[in-house]
Amino acid sequence: MINLSKYYKNIAVLTAGTAASHLILLTAAVFLTRLYTPENFGEYSIAITICSLLMIVSTLRYEHGIVIAKDDSEANHLVLLIIMISVVFFMLIFTSAFIFIDQLHEFFSIGYTVYFIPFIVLIMSVSVSI
Repeated sequence: MINLSKYYKNIAVLTAGTAASHLILLTAAVFLTRLYTPENFGEYSIAITICSLLMIVSTLRYEHGIVIAKDDSEANHLVLLIIMISVVFFMLIFTSAFIFIDQLHEFFSIGYTVYFIPFIVLIMSVSVSI
């Protein structure tokens, strides 16, 4: 049987950590709204949404296979596979961004943030696999 005092202590630690992270986020939001315009926040949210969707495609969701791998060797092979797929997908996005730059500016209206999207997707994909 679980010691109840230890159980409640763990709940308190998790609750305090969550509250602290929300407090940091709220404090940062106050300062960021003074530094950036609503247009900047809109561009940022569009770019992060695009990066999140492309990250899912670039990893092909193989990161879930790392958890259920039978041994460390299989997990290491999956990590290398994810990194290789992410690099290939990075090159594809990077090339596409330069070829279709005018269409991307018109459709998404995110300015020159388009150039950073391939790098962000690569970093997100690799960090998910590690």
